[in-house]
Amino acid sequence: MISLEALRRGPLEEQEAALTLLNDEQVRNALTEQIQAAIAITQEIRPLDEYPDEELPLFHASADKRLSIVRDTTGMIGLSEREHFQDMAIEVMQRYGLDTNIFKPRFTSGGWNPDGVTNDRDGTSRQILDYPSQTVRGLHFESNRHYYIATNEPISVNWTVVGHRLPFMEHFRRIHSIFGTMR
Repeated sequence: MISLEALRRGPLEEQEAALTLLNDEQVRNALTEQIQAAIAITQEIRPLDEYPDEELPLFHASADKRLSIVRDTTGMIGLSEREHFQDMAIEVMQRYGLDTNIFKPRFTSGGWNPDGVTNDRDGTSRQILDYPSQTVRGLHFESNRHYYIATNEPISVNWTVVGHRLPFMEHFRRIHSIFGTMR
């Protein structure tokens, strides 16, 4: 028989209910795994017909939920306290070159202001900022903050890690450097 409660909750909430609370080490390992996967992408050379970037989720928090879902490269693995999870995520990102003082807006036109903010008609705003890693070439962290305009109170915060593949011409530079040293 179909459970009416399960239908009301929906598939994602049902999956969340099955997840367990993770310890700090498990959360840090999951964050590190996602960042390491993005670093591996920065070492790839982009084929001409492929999108140059790949985004991997690091952290998502909703103001109306006390727990956040922790993901690794295989998918959802558990839950963590929202506030504590964000602190751990920032700590791990800083190990890979995140400097929260060095950023640029992801968008600055088409309804986005120079600060990377767009205002919605419902009294909320969204700000998307790009933080290039200061230690790993091609690695970027991106924050997406949704908040109420009047109070600046957050609705949700989302952090992703982005690996930028090397341009196709980098392939020729590498070949030239290898063969150039063989002379």
